[in-house]
Amino acid sequence: MSDIYNGVVDKTWIDASTLATFTSGKDYLIQNQGQSNLQAAVLGSEPDESTRDGTIVLPLMQCHYKPGNDALYLRALVGTCRINISEAD
Repeated sequence: MSDIYNGVVDKTWIDASTLATFTSGKDYLIQNQGQSNLQAAVLGSEPDESTRDGTIVLPLMQCHYKPGNDALYLRALVGTCRINISEAD
């Protein structure tokens, strides 16, 4: 397993491809290492502040992401959230 990003996201949606380079066909793990809940959504366009789509990743939990046609967007629900993105080999 190889880490490709370790850093912080805030309450503003961010396209995860600006944080890390994803390869089609690979599987990735996004771990919430922070104390706030992380929201992760795979969408065709940038979400707005009211978007409730996606998955809530609780502190110290993780979710999987496999790149496809839509982008992965991330944000902390409150304050900031430390995350780690790694390849799941």
